[in-house]
Amino acid sequence: FCKDVWNEMIHNDMLKIGVPGILYVIENNLLFIALSNLSVAVYEVTDQFKILTTAVFSVLILNMKVSMIQKASLCMLAFGVGIVELSSSHETSEKDPTKNQGLGLCAILAACCISGYAGVTFEHIIKHGRPVSIFIRNVQLAMFGVTFGIIAVFFTDEAAVDKDGFFQGYTKTTWMVVIAQAICGVINALVIKYADNILKGFAASVATIAASAISSVMFSIPISNTFIFGV
Repeated sequence: FCKDVWNEMIHNDMLKIGVPGILYVIENNLLFIALSNLSVAVYEVTDQFKILTTAVFSVLILNMKVSMIQKASLCMLAFGVGIVELSSSHETSEKDPTKNQGLGLCAILAACCISGYAGVTFEHIIKHGRPVSIFIRNVQLAMFGVTFGIIAVFFTDEAAVDKDGFFQGYTKTTWMVVIAQAICGVINALVIKYADNILKGFAASVATIAASAISSVMFSIPISNTFIFGV
């Protein structure tokens, strides 16, 4: 396995993987900005907008045919996200003046566009490129993520890392999130290979309802009737 990984690291395909790999790094940083300025519930619902951007790029890049049911679902998605944003914009500014709703919204919408393009590009490589193990593809993506992530840390947090170490502030909860995200990455790659990005997005929408309910209980965030209607 290690030999196969090394051979793929020096193959020309590594440059192709670099496109979604770098885009995912940018997306993750935008999501941090969004989550810092939006409530968990609003973040989760708005993040589903990536289904719409993914569908658009799937049609443009993969020439995928979208059924009428899927088109109707995408329209309902855009409508629901709009309702959620309208219901939350005023409430967020009143309850937490430190949060910038506009910045958070711009960040997550940009992340959704990047996610859609990166996901479709990765799907094209997996399904139409050389037959390479999905786990090796994940390692290739991770290499770009780790490399550019470390570069970003060097330029933005070098002093803090020198003072308290790279893993400062890490708790058991932090490691649980890291492990969960790693597992989700493998599962997402498998879904993309054997299904497609649009189906992956619709399936992930179930997490929106769960996240909204859990955040309401854990953080005592009231959920309005308008928000529920939008979901």
